[in-house]
Amino acid sequence: GLSHPCSGTHHCRAPPHHAVAWSICSSTAPTLHSTSSYSIILLLNTIAAPPGLVEVLTTGGIPPSISQPCSADRVYSALFTRVLTQNKKYYSRFPHDVALVQRIVKFLAGQPEGGLRLASGTLLTPRTFQLLGLSGLGSGGGFERLHYLLEEFFDVDDQVNPAFIKGFEHWMS
Repeated sequence: GLSHPCSGTHHCRAPPHHAVAWSICSSTAPTLHSTSSYSIILLLNTIAAPPGLVEVLTTGGIPPSISQPCSADRVYSALFTRVLTQNKKYYSRFPHDVALVQRIVKFLAGQPEGGLRLASGTLLTPRTFQLLGLSGLGSGGGFERLHYLLEEFFDVDDQVNPAFIKGFEHWMS
């Protein structure tokens, strides 16, 4: 947990006393892992707003259920449900990808290191591969983008296509 409401922010100080009005802006999604927005909301939810603060702008939204304690268990439970829902939608749109994803996972797991070492040094394991779904199934156009990337995984010789590796590394950067 956070030891201090502002422990995740780089600049969480009130301006000099002579300032009349000021704002806070955070451009990260407010989850337990991106603590900037979370810390600002926690600060305002647990203590009075500092003098002169007139607005708080969070471009990533607000944490779920800020009126109640928001445990990591609740957040991850909601995330798990969302991931299952998005997977179901994806596979109903692209049913042939079920077999393709299973084939990719078997291929990666069968590599000597349990995954494929990429030029960047990243070990692409079945678990790392799953990150594509976490980032792709929650964004606009992500279903199609993910589908087309998966189609590129194998080349004509059933080896990993360099186009997939480039696409994967670009996606994850």
